[in-house]
Amino acid sequence: DVETGKITNTARGCGMGPVAEICQTDTEETKLTRAPALTLLKSVDLNILNAGALATYTFTVTNTGNVVLTDLKIIETEFTGTGGMSAVTCDTTTLAPDAKAICTATYTLSASDVASTLVKNTAYATGLYAAKNQVVPSNEASASIPWTHNPELRLAKTGAMDAAASDPPVVGDKIIYSFSIVNTGDVTVTDIWVEDPLVVVGSCTVASGILLPGESMTCYGAYTITAKDLAAGKVVNTAIAHGKASDVDSNTSTWIQPLRHNPNIKTGGEVRFSWPFGPI
Repeated sequence: DVETGKITNTARGCGMGPVAEICQTDTEETKLTRAPALTLLKSVDLNILNAGALATYTFTVTNTGNVVLTDLKIIETEFTGTGGMSAVTCDTTTLAPDAKAICTATYTLSASDVASTLVKNTAYATGLYAAKNQVVPSNEASASIPWTHNPELRLAKTGAMDAAASDPPVVGDKIIYSFSIVNTGDVTVTDIWVEDPLVVVGSCTVASGILLPGESMTCYGAYTITAKDLAAGKVVNTAIAHGKASDVDSNTSTWIQPLRHNPNIKTGGEVRFSWPFGPI
C-alpha cells in the first residue's frame, strides 16, 4: 500500500426495494505518505593500542522509513588515519521498513597513528528508493578509536656473586646484576634504559630499547665490592627502568646481596666469629 501511495477500498451494499433488489457500490481512496529514511550508528573495536593492531568499524543501518530501500552504501566523509581503511562489506543491501543491515570495515594502525593519539572516522549511509529513483541519506555518524594509553613497565632485578669471586668475598670482587624488563602496558615503549645508582648497566638483549606490549628484555651490569660493603655485610641496590610512551617508569626493584665476613678480633686472646647474611 505504501509503495503504491494509497489504499483503495470498495464496498457494495444491497437491499430489497419495492420491486427488486437495489445495490449501490462506493469506493474510498486514502492517500498514504511515502517517508523513506535511514538511521546510522557507528562503533569501533580495538583490542590493543599499538602499531599493527587491527581496528574493526561496525556500521549499523536501520530503515526507519516506511518503504523498501535498496542499493545500501556507506559513504566515508572523514578519516584521520595515516593509512586507508578496507572496503566496507554489508550483510545485506536491501532493507524493508524496520530492518537492519550490519556493515564492517577494518583499519591497521600505523606508528604515526599511535603517536598522534587520535583516529577519527565519520560516515553516512545511503539507500535507493527505487519507485522514485530517490537516493535516501542517513545521518552522519562518527567513531574514534578509544585512545586511553596505559603504558607500563615491570622491572625485576636479581644479583649474584661473580663466578670468579672469593668465598668469602673480598674488596674488588664483583656482583653481577640482571635487570628483567617487561612491557605490561598496551602501547609500544621506546628508548628503554635502566637507572641504577651503583651500577653502570651495559648490554641488553634488545639493543634497540623498544618493547611491544607483552615483550621483554634483560640488561646486565656489575658492581665492585668495597671495604665499606664488607663492613656492612651486604650491598643494597635499587634500580628503576624508564622508557618513552608519553613517558613511563617502571616500579623500583631492590636486590640485597649478602656478603660473608670472617673478621678476626683480638682482645687479649683470640676470638673468631663469623655471621652469614642471607637475602632479605
